[in-house]
Amino acid sequence: IRRPLLGISMTQFLSRGDQWELIRWPGTVATLALLLVLCAVLLVGVARHSRCALILFSVCGLLAVTGSWLMSGLYLSSSVAVGDLCINPADFLVSTSPRDLPTNVLLHYTQCEPGHTNPFTQRLRESQNSLNNARSAMATVMKISLVLFKSSGLQPKLGAVNADLNSSERLLTQLTALVDCKAVHHNFLAAARGLCEGGLLGLVLMLIASFIAAILLTIMVWVDSHTWIYIRKRNDYAQVDEPSYISHPAPQNHQQMMNAARTL
Repeated sequence: IRRPLLGISMTQFLSRGDQWELIRWPGTVATLALLLVLCAVLLVGVARHSRCALILFSVCGLLAVTGSWLMSGLYLSSSVAVGDLCINPADFLVSTSPRDLPTNVLLHYTQCEPGHTNPFTQRLRESQNSLNNARSAMATVMKISLVLFKSSGLQPKLGAVNADLNSSERLLTQLTALVDCKAVHHNFLAAARGLCEGGLLGLVLMLIASFIAAILLTIMVWVDSHTWIYIRKRNDYAQVDEPSYISHPAPQNHQQMMNAARTL
C-alpha cells in the first residue's frame, strides 16, 4: 500500500511557494516605496520649478514604466495560468505527477466518486483474510497445546501472539480509515478553492494595480518631459526680456533732458 504513495511529496512545492512569497511581498512593498519617492521628486520639481528634479523623474520614470509594464505582463500570464489550472485541477495533477505514481490512485483521491473502487481494497482484503487465517490457526494451536503440553510457560507466549494479532487488527482498521478518500478529497477541494478563489483574486487585483500604475507613470513621464522643456524655454525668455526692459528708460531720460535744454 505504501509503495505507490512514495512518489507523493508536497514539501518541495510548499517550500517553493514560501520562497516565492518571501521574495514577492518585500519586493512589492519596496516597489511601491520607490514609486512614492518618484512622485515626491516630481512634486518637488513642479513646486520649485527645478529642472534637475524633473529630469531625474523622467529618467527614473522611464525605468519605472518599463518595470510596471513587465510586472503587468507577469501578473497577466500568472492569472491566465492559474485560471487554466482551476478549470480542472485533477487533470493538472495527473499530468505533473511522477511516473511511478499510478493514475488510478491519484484520481481516486482527487475525484472520490461514490461508485469508484478504492485501489487499495484488494490489498486490504488480502490483509484481513491473512489476519483471519492467522487467528484461526492460532486458535487451533492453542487447543492442541493445551492437550499436548501441560507446561505453564507456554501460555504467556501464546498470549503474546494473540496480543500481536489484536494489535495488527487495530492497525488494519486504522489503515482502512486512513486510505479512505473522503478526508484527502476534502483537503484537496479546500486547497483548490483557496487557490482558485483567493489566489486568483489576489493576482487579478495585483494585475489591475500594476496596469493602472503603468498607465499613470506613462502619463506623468510624458507630461514631465514636456514640463522641464517648457521651464527651460521660459527661463530663456525671461533672460532675454530683462535687459530690454532695463534699457527702455534710457531714451525717455534723454528726451526729458532735451526738453529741459530747450526750455532753458
